[in-house]
Amino acid sequence: NARYFPLLAKQRPEHLDCDVLTNVFALLSTKNITEATAATVMDIADSLLSSPDFEPTDAVSSLPVTECVFSDFRDVTEESLSMGVRLILPHTSAILQYLSKSMLNAEKMRKKKFRAQVSKELNILSKISKFLQDKEQ
Repeated sequence: NARYFPLLAKQRPEHLDCDVLTNVFALLSTKNITEATAATVMDIADSLLSSPDFEPTDAVSSLPVTECVFSDFRDVTEESLSMGVRLILPHTSAILQYLSKSMLNAEKMRKKKFRAQVSKELNILSKISKFLQDKEQ
């Protein structure tokens, strides 16, 4: 739910490296990550990339959250970026490294039970690729 995205941007001022998404996407680089864990992290990435910004209504207001840090990527594109995209962009390297290893897994690419996951991963790759500026990525 996009209403809760500001909570994912919350950081402690004295520990800028201790935020939720840094730790979530760090899971992708662990040596023995399970398929279930990787699928959950990819679900989070897909949700962040796909969800439109939350629009408060009379019935549901936005959450007041202090100490949120959003990266400013105005130079990436002329269109305004959603909150979810701004949250995920600092973590594209971790996602790309995981996807690179994942796509090289021939067994995963062949088996029918992984088709939905592979499709989701390719969808995520296509969504973040338009925001990449570094050719090495």
